Amino acid sequence: MTAAAPHRPIRNLLSSADYRRVWFVGGVIWTMRWLEVLAMSIYTFDLTGSAFAVALMTALRSLPMLLVSAYAGAIAERFDRRRLLIAAMIMLAISNAVLGLLALAGWIELWHIAIGAMLNGLYWAADMSVRRTVMAEIAGIDRLGAAMTVDSATNNLTRFLGPIAGGLIYQFLGLHGSFLVVGLFYALAAIAALPISHRSELSGAPPMRMLDSILEGLRHALADRAIAGTLALTFVLNLLVFPYNALIPVIGRDEMGLEPFPIGVLMAAEGVGAVIGAMFIAPLIRPAGYMRLYVVGSSTIAISVLLFALSHSFESALIVLTLSGLGVAGFASMQSTLVYSLAPPGLRPRIMGALSTCIGAMPLGILYIGFLAAQLGTRGALLALAIQGVVAVALVLIIWPELRR
Repeated sequence: MTAAAPHRPIRNLLSSADYRRVWFVGGVIWTMRWLEVLAMSIYTFDLTGSAFAVALMTALRSLPMLLVSAYAGAIAERFDRRRLLIAAMIMLAISNAVLGLLALAGWIELWHIAIGAMLNGLYWAADMSVRRTVMAEIAGIDRLGAAMTVDSATNNLTRFLGPIAGGLIYQFLGLHGSFLVVGLFYALAAIAALPISHRSELSGAPPMRMLDSILEGLRHALADRAIAGTLALTFVLNLLVFPYNALIPVIGRDEMGLEPFPIGVLMAAEGVGAVIGAMFIAPLIRPAGYMRLYVVGSSTIAISVLLFALSHSFESALIVLTLSGLGVAGFASMQSTLVYSLAPPGLRPRIMGALSTCIGAMPLGILYIGFLAAQLGTRGALLALAIQGVVAVALVLIIWPELRR
């Protein structure tokens, strides 16, 4: 059904109304994610004056991905994923609208924000096994790489557009306005998903107990060395590489003496590089190159973070962070592409859930780099993490030679 796709994959994808709808929903979700994080963080800090409280809210938002992604994958395999996506958008629209109304009435408290953060985190625990699986089913294997690359590029585009929009909305409309705008856009995303005609590929096998279902998917993932290696590399990058982002503002301020705007430029550099990389990858990538691009992208990120740890000027840091973004373009799009394409159709949502669990290692990595900073100082912590990340990536590539083929 996708014979023409390899020649013009992006144009072919965008000609599908179902793909455009799922892509739009993803763009809304990514943008609202950054807006929510900004609003929650500013309010929490204004209320408590505690950076720890802000970090705790971020952790509450990220923790469900580590704890319940496997269950989300098992659930997504049993039910129509289009309906699950619509239900999730409605849940997020209602929860953010309630927070907005509580803020408008002056009744909002920190525990309300915490519950909202966890509800948003529950969706992110299911994004891989629900929305991205629907997107992959619509695209088909021939267009899968292009579909995931475009989705990843959209994510990275919102990494610097979302906070800007969120800052303006919070400044002019306040906390209540921010939550009400987020609720409105989630409602629009639910409406956009309603006309999707695609129906999920559901397993015809008799249902088993939830835990048995999860364990079956995990056993297959570990038995398939290419999938196991992909999951291991994703886990390593989220645990020992990506947490470096938490120290960019500190490095910029204390080590380089930068003002807020240049620090913001540094924080946006990876996203810019990822968008540029995706523009080149999406039209050219073919299934035979999925694994190569994933490995090259992962290695590029790890090496770039090490170079950033050794950078002492704004210009050199900007270059290596942009280079890291080029690696992110390959890594972020190919991790889900590989897992989906390598997994048997009946196990795809469950194994995509396992991928989300590996991505959920990020909060642990942030806590770890915080511990290192307390022991070694900011620069020492960054360098220590970067060295461990490079070594861990190398070990994964040695242990799983299937990733190098």
